[in-house]
Amino acid sequence: MPPRPSTFSSANSTATAHGASDRLSMRKRKTAAGSVESRTSCGTCGVNPSRATSTGSSGSAAGGSSGSGAGSVRSSVGATSSGSTAPGADAASTASLPDDLTAFAGVLHAPDGSGTKLAAIIVCHAGSLEAGAAAVAPVKRFGSPVMDVIGPMPYAAVNMMVDGGFPRGALNYWKSNFLAALGDAAIDTMIERFATAPSPMSALLLEHFHGAATRVGPTETAFPHRTVGYNFLVVGEWMEASGTVANIAWAREAYAAMAPHFTAGRYVNYLNADEVSESSAVSAAFGPNWTRLREVKRRYDPDNVFHLNQNIKP
Repeated sequence: MPPRPSTFSSANSTATAHGASDRLSMRKRKTAAGSVESRTSCGTCGVNPSRATSTGSSGSAAGGSSGSGAGSVRSSVGATSSGSTAPGADAASTASLPDDLTAFAGVLHAPDGSGTKLAAIIVCHAGSLEAGAAAVAPVKRFGSPVMDVIGPMPYAAVNMMVDGGFPRGALNYWKSNFLAALGDAAIDTMIERFATAPSPMSALLLEHFHGAATRVGPTETAFPHRTVGYNFLVVGEWMEASGTVANIAWAREAYAAMAPHFTAGRYVNYLNADEVSESSAVSAAFGPNWTRLREVKRRYDPDNVFHLNQNIKP
Protein backbone atom coordinates (compact mmCIF):
# COMPACT_ATOMS: atom_id res chain seq x y z
CA MET A 1 0.00 0.00 0.00
CA PRO A 2 1.46 3.42 -0.89
CA PRO A 3 2.16 5.76 2.04
CA ARG A 4 -0.63 8.15 3.01
CA PRO A 5 0.07 11.83 2.53
CA SER A 6 1.14 13.61 5.66
CA THR A 7 -1.14 16.20 7.15
CA PHE A 8 -0.65 19.38 9.13
CA SER A 9 -3.41 20.68 11.35
CA SER A 10 -3.59 23.88 13.32
CA ALA A 11 -6.06 25.63 15.54
CA ASN A 12 -5.66 29.08 17.04
CA SER A 13 -7.97 30.73 19.56
CA THR A 14 -8.33 34.32 20.67
CA ALA A 15 -9.95 35.14 24.00
CA THR A 16 -12.54 37.82 23.36
CA ALA A 17 -14.70 40.05 25.45
CA HIS A 18 -17.34 41.90 23.48
CA GLY A 19 -16.41 45.54 23.25
CA ALA A 20 -15.19 47.73 20.40
CA SER A 21 -11.61 46.57 20.83
CA ASP A 22 -12.71 42.98 20.44
CA ARG A 23 -14.64 43.68 17.27
CA LEU A 24 -11.47 45.23 15.93
CA SER A 25 -9.57 42.14 17.01
CA MET A 26 -12.02 39.94 15.14
CA ARG A 27 -11.68 42.12 12.05
CA LYS A 28 -7.93 41.71 12.24
CA ARG A 29 -8.40 37.99 12.60
CA LYS A 30 -10.65 37.98 9.57
CA THR A 31 -7.78 39.50 7.60
CA ALA A 32 -5.24 37.17 9.13
CA ALA A 33 -7.02 33.90 8.57
CA GLY A 34 -9.80 34.78 6.18
CA SER A 35 -12.47 34.22 8.82
CA VAL A 36 -12.55 30.49 8.68
CA GLU A 37 -14.34 27.89 10.68
CA SER A 38 -13.04 26.37 13.84
CA ARG A 39 -13.70 22.73 13.17
CA THR A 40 -11.71 19.78 11.96
CA SER A 41 -13.33 17.06 9.89
CA CYS A 42 -16.90 16.53 11.11
CA GLY A 43 -16.50 17.49 14.76
CA THR A 44 -17.69 20.77 16.14
CA CYS A 45 -15.35 23.66 16.51
CA GLY A 46 -13.49 24.14 19.69
CA VAL A 47 -10.17 23.84 21.39
CA ASN A 48 -9.37 20.23 22.19
CA PRO A 49 -10.23 19.87 25.90
CA SER A 50 -7.26 17.59 26.54
CA ARG A 51 -4.90 20.34 25.41
CA ALA A 52 -6.49 23.30 27.20
CA THR A 53 -4.01 24.11 29.92
CA SER A 54 -4.26 27.91 29.76
CA THR A 55 -7.16 30.05 28.71
CA GLY A 56 -6.91 33.30 30.57
CA SER A 57 -3.56 34.74 29.61
CA SER A 58 -1.06 34.85 26.82
CA GLY A 59 1.08 31.81 26.51
CA SER A 60 1.19 28.42 24.89
CA ALA A 61 0.59 24.85 25.87
CA ALA A 62 2.15 22.03 23.91
CA GLY A 63 0.35 18.76 23.55
CA GLY A 64 -1.01 16.18 21.18
CA SER A 65 0.48 13.08 19.68
CA SER A 66 3.75 13.49 17.87
CA GLY A 67 4.77 11.69 14.74
CA SER A 68 6.58 12.15 11.51
CA GLY A 69 6.56 11.05 7.93
CA ALA A 70 3.65 9.76 5.90
CA GLY A 71 0.26 9.68 7.54
CA SER A 72 1.04 12.34 10.11
CA VAL A 73 -0.70 15.57 10.94
CA ARG A 74 0.76 18.76 12.31
CA SER A 75 -1.72 20.28 14.71
CA SER A 76 -1.93 23.57 16.54
CA VAL A 77 -4.45 24.94 19.00
CA GLY A 78 -3.90 28.51 20.12
CA ALA A 79 -5.59 31.38 21.86
CA THR A 80 -4.75 35.06 22.31
CA SER A 81 -6.17 37.64 24.64
CA SER A 82 -8.46 40.21 23.07
CA GLY A 83 -7.07 43.36 21.56
CA SER A 84 -3.74 41.80 20.62
CA THR A 85 -1.87 42.99 17.59
CA ALA A 86 -1.51 40.89 14.49
CA PRO A 87 1.99 40.89 13.03
CA GLY A 88 1.88 39.52 9.53
CA ALA A 89 -1.90 39.63 9.46
CA ASP A 90 -2.03 40.62 5.81
CA ALA A 91 0.02 37.58 4.87
CA ALA A 92 -2.83 35.14 5.31
CA SER A 93 -6.16 35.10 3.55
CA THR A 94 -8.53 32.32 2.57
CA ALA A 95 -8.56 33.90 -0.88
CA SER A 96 -5.11 32.47 -1.50
CA LEU A 97 -5.17 29.16 0.37
CA PRO A 98 -3.65 26.17 -1.42
CA ASP A 99 -5.91 23.17 -1.99
CA ASP A 100 -4.07 21.23 0.71
CA LEU A 101 -4.96 23.75 3.41
CA THR A 102 -8.36 23.97 5.08
CA ALA A 103 -9.01 26.68 7.65
CA PHE A 104 -12.10 27.08 9.82
CA ALA A 105 -12.92 29.59 12.58
CA GLY A 106 -15.48 30.41 15.18
CA VAL A 107 -16.32 31.89 18.56
CA LEU A 108 -16.62 29.42 21.41
CA HIS A 109 -16.09 28.91 25.12
CA ALA A 110 -12.90 27.72 26.76
CA PRO A 111 -13.01 23.97 27.37
CA ASP A 112 -11.89 24.29 30.99
CA GLY A 113 -15.37 25.28 32.15
CA SER A 114 -14.34 28.85 33.00
CA GLY A 115 -16.76 30.32 30.49
CA THR A 116 -13.98 32.38 28.89
CA LYS A 117 -14.99 33.37 25.38
CA LEU A 118 -12.53 32.49 22.63
CA ALA A 119 -12.16 33.02 18.91
CA ALA A 120 -10.61 29.88 17.47
CA ILE A 121 -8.96 28.88 14.21
CA ILE A 122 -8.29 25.29 13.19
CA VAL A 123 -6.21 24.56 10.14
CA CYS A 124 -5.53 21.21 8.50
CA HIS A 125 -2.88 20.85 5.78
CA ALA A 126 -3.03 17.57 3.84
CA GLY A 127 0.45 17.72 2.35
CA SER A 128 4.04 17.44 3.49
CA LEU A 129 4.90 18.62 6.98
CA GLU A 130 7.28 21.17 5.53
CA ALA A 131 4.61 22.65 3.26
CA GLY A 132 2.11 22.58 6.11
CA ALA A 133 4.43 24.47 8.43
CA ALA A 134 4.87 27.18 5.82
CA ALA A 135 1.15 27.34 5.06
CA VAL A 136 0.05 27.86 8.69
CA ALA A 137 2.88 30.22 9.60
CA PRO A 138 0.68 33.34 9.15
CA VAL A 139 -1.81 31.94 11.67
CA LYS A 140 0.96 31.22 14.17
CA ARG A 141 2.34 34.73 13.74
CA PHE A 142 -1.04 36.27 14.50
CA GLY A 143 -1.24 37.80 17.97
CA SER A 144 0.03 36.21 21.16
CA PRO A 145 -1.92 32.99 21.70
CA VAL A 146 -3.26 31.93 25.05
CA MET A 147 -2.88 28.41 23.74
CA ASP A 148 -0.90 27.15 20.75
CA VAL A 149 -0.41 23.43 20.29
CA ILE A 150 1.28 22.44 17.08
CA GLY A 151 3.02 19.25 16.02
CA PRO A 152 2.70 16.19 13.79
CA MET A 153 -0.17 13.84 14.58
CA PRO A 154 -1.98 10.99 12.81
CA TYR A 155 -4.89 12.04 10.65
CA ALA A 156 -7.21 9.93 12.80
CA ALA A 157 -6.22 12.06 15.78
CA VAL A 158 -7.24 15.20 13.88
CA ASN A 159 -10.69 13.71 13.36
CA MET A 160 -10.97 13.12 17.10
CA MET A 161 -9.64 16.51 18.26
CA VAL A 162 -13.03 17.89 19.18
CA ASP A 163 -14.77 14.70 20.30
CA GLY A 164 -14.51 15.82 23.91
CA GLY A 165 -16.79 18.74 23.09
CA PHE A 166 -19.70 16.35 22.46
CA PRO A 167 -20.10 14.21 25.58
CA ARG A 168 -22.62 11.40 25.64
CA GLY A 169 -26.06 12.67 26.57
CA ALA A 170 -25.53 16.25 25.37
CA LEU A 171 -28.53 17.95 23.78
CA ASN A 172 -28.00 19.73 20.47
CA TYR A 173 -29.85 22.17 18.24
CA TRP A 174 -28.02 23.40 15.12
CA LYS A 175 -28.86 25.80 12.30
CA SER A 176 -26.77 26.61 9.25
CA ASN A 177 -26.72 28.62 6.02
CA PHE A 178 -24.16 29.77 3.47
CA LEU A 179 -23.07 33.40 3.62
CA ALA A 180 -23.22 35.80 0.68
CA ALA A 181 -20.07 37.47 2.02
CA LEU A 182 -18.14 37.75 5.26
CA GLY A 183 -17.84 41.41 6.19
CA ASP A 184 -17.45 43.36 9.41
CA ALA A 185 -21.20 43.52 9.95
CA ALA A 186 -21.49 39.73 9.89
CA ILE A 187 -18.57 39.36 12.31
CA ASP A 188 -20.02 42.00 14.64
CA THR A 189 -23.33 40.13 14.63
CA MET A 190 -21.62 36.86 15.47
CA ILE A 191 -19.81 38.44 18.42
CA GLU A 192 -22.96 40.15 19.71
CA ARG A 193 -25.08 36.99 19.47
CA PHE A 194 -22.38 34.79 20.97
CA ALA A 195 -22.27 37.04 24.03
CA THR A 196 -25.82 35.93 24.87
CA ALA A 197 -25.24 32.17 24.58
CA PRO A 198 -26.84 30.51 27.62
CA SER A 199 -24.60 27.43 27.48
CA PRO A 200 -20.79 27.25 27.70
CA MET A 201 -20.93 24.36 25.23
CA SER A 202 -22.37 26.43 22.37
CA ALA A 203 -20.51 28.09 19.51
CA LEU A 204 -20.88 30.06 16.28
CA LEU A 205 -18.73 28.71 13.46
CA LEU A 206 -17.54 29.54 9.96
CA GLU A 207 -16.60 26.85 7.45
CA HIS A 208 -14.52 27.86 4.46
CA PHE A 209 -15.22 26.21 1.10
CA HIS A 210 -12.50 26.30 -1.53
CA GLY A 211 -10.20 24.16 -3.63
CA ALA A 212 -11.12 21.10 -5.67
CA ALA A 213 -14.67 21.02 -4.30
CA THR A 214 -15.35 24.38 -5.96
CA ARG A 215 -14.08 23.25 -9.34
CA VAL A 216 -16.99 20.84 -9.84
CA GLY A 217 -20.13 22.03 -11.59
CA PRO A 218 -23.18 22.50 -9.32
CA THR A 219 -25.21 19.92 -11.28
CA GLU A 220 -22.47 17.32 -11.74
CA THR A 221 -23.32 15.64 -8.42
CA ALA A 222 -26.19 15.83 -5.94
CA PHE A 223 -24.23 18.36 -3.88
CA PRO A 224 -24.68 21.78 -5.53
CA HIS A 225 -22.60 24.12 -3.34
CA ARG A 226 -19.52 24.78 -5.45
CA THR A 227 -18.85 28.47 -4.83
CA VAL A 228 -15.84 29.61 -2.85
CA GLY A 229 -17.08 31.11 0.40
CA TYR A 230 -18.28 30.38 3.92
CA ASN A 231 -20.93 28.36 5.65
CA PHE A 232 -22.26 29.76 8.94
CA LEU A 233 -23.21 27.30 11.66
CA VAL A 234 -24.94 27.80 15.00
CA VAL A 235 -24.10 24.99 17.41
CA GLY A 236 -26.45 25.02 20.36
CA GLU A 237 -25.41 22.39 22.89
CA TRP A 238 -26.32 21.85 26.54
CA MET A 239 -26.60 19.03 29.06
CA GLU A 240 -29.78 19.55 31.08
CA ALA A 241 -33.30 19.25 29.65
CA SER A 242 -34.30 22.27 31.71
CA GLY A 243 -32.16 24.40 29.41
CA THR A 244 -33.80 23.26 26.19
CA VAL A 245 -36.16 26.18 25.67
CA ALA A 246 -33.51 28.84 26.31
CA ASN A 247 -30.85 27.19 24.17
CA ILE A 248 -33.09 26.52 21.19
CA ALA A 249 -34.35 30.11 21.39
CA TRP A 250 -30.76 31.39 21.40
CA ALA A 251 -29.82 29.29 18.36
CA ARG A 252 -32.84 30.49 16.42
CA GLU A 253 -32.25 34.12 17.37
CA ALA A 254 -28.57 33.96 16.40
CA TYR A 255 -29.50 32.41 13.08
CA ALA A 256 -32.17 35.03 12.43
CA ALA A 257 -29.75 37.85 13.29
CA MET A 258 -27.31 36.54 10.67
CA ALA A 259 -30.01 36.12 8.00
CA PRO A 260 -29.26 39.47 6.26
CA HIS A 261 -25.84 38.00 5.38
CA PHE A 262 -27.17 34.73 3.95
CA THR A 263 -27.21 33.59 0.36
CA ALA A 264 -29.29 30.79 -1.13
CA GLY A 265 -28.17 27.34 -0.11
CA ARG A 266 -28.21 25.12 2.95
CA TYR A 267 -25.78 22.37 3.91
CA VAL A 268 -27.92 19.24 4.02
CA ASN A 269 -26.10 17.56 6.95
CA TYR A 270 -26.92 20.51 9.21
CA LEU A 271 -30.68 20.59 8.69
CA ASN A 272 -32.29 20.04 12.07
CA ALA A 273 -35.38 17.96 12.83
CA ASP A 274 -37.67 20.96 12.41
CA GLU A 275 -36.26 21.75 8.98
CA VAL A 276 -36.14 18.20 7.58
CA SER A 277 -39.94 18.24 7.48
CA GLU A 278 -39.89 21.43 5.42
CA SER A 279 -39.58 20.71 1.71
CA SER A 280 -38.25 24.23 1.13
CA ALA A 281 -35.28 23.65 3.44
CA VAL A 282 -34.38 20.33 1.83
CA SER A 283 -34.81 21.72 -1.68
CA ALA A 284 -32.52 24.62 -0.77
CA ALA A 285 -29.90 22.09 0.31
CA PHE A 286 -29.97 20.37 -3.09
CA GLY A 287 -30.51 23.53 -5.13
CA PRO A 288 -30.76 23.02 -8.91
CA ASN A 289 -30.54 19.25 -8.44
CA TRP A 290 -33.76 19.02 -6.45
CA THR A 291 -36.06 18.27 -9.40
CA ARG A 292 -33.71 15.66 -10.87
CA LEU A 293 -33.27 13.98 -7.49
CA ARG A 294 -37.04 13.81 -6.99
CA GLU A 295 -37.33 12.00 -10.31
CA VAL A 296 -34.70 9.51 -9.17
CA LYS A 297 -36.59 9.07 -5.91
CA ARG A 298 -39.89 8.45 -7.71
CA ARG A 299 -38.24 5.83 -9.90
CA TYR A 300 -36.32 3.88 -7.27
CA ASP A 301 -38.22 4.54 -4.02
CA PRO A 302 -41.78 5.58 -4.89
CA ASP A 303 -43.04 4.48 -1.47
CA ASN A 304 -40.37 6.50 0.36
CA VAL A 305 -39.07 3.49 2.24
CA PHE A 306 -35.78 5.32 2.82
CA HIS A 307 -37.19 8.31 4.66
CA LEU A 308 -35.22 8.57 7.90
CA ASN A 309 -33.01 11.29 6.46
CA GLN A 310 -33.13 14.83 5.10
CA ASN A 311 -35.85 13.44 2.94
CA ILE A 312 -36.55 14.07 -0.73
CA LYS A 313 -40.14 13.01 -1.04
CA PRO A 314 -41.16 11.17 -4.26
